[in-house]
Parts: sequence; C-alpha cells; structure tokens
Amino acid sequence: MGVGVLRNRLRALEKKLGEAQRMAAFVDQFEAEARAGVEAGRYCPVDMPVIVDCFRRWLRDGITFKVPRGR
Repeated sequence: MGVGVLRNRLRALEKKLGEAQRMAAFVDQFEAEARAGVEAGRYCPVDMPVIVDCFRRWLRDGITFKVPRGR
C-alpha cells in the first residue's frame, strides 16, 4: 500500500470524524433545548427523552442520514 493511499484514507477518516463531532454537538444542543422544553411544559416528558435517546443510539451505532441540499 502506497503513501498516497494511506494519506487518502486518513483524510477520509478525518472528514468522517469531523462530521460525527458536528452531529454530536447538534444532539447535545437538541437535548438541552428538549430538557428546557419539557421543564416548561412544551414537550411530553415521556416521549422527548426517548427521542433524544434515539439520536444518541444513532450516533453510537454510526447511522447517518444524507439530506439533499436545497430542501
């Protein structure tokens, strides 16, 4: 395996890690807003923690979604 191939693999891995970090930050922010919403009575205290847990499991399991731009 050549140096160029290894470099390309490293770049792809770095890009993937960056995307995962952005998604984790999004879920952290969503969870904070969801907790505030539950405390304020805007969201269901039963359903919202389940939704946040689903997001966390998707991140943990590496499930990603690609959203087309412009929609």
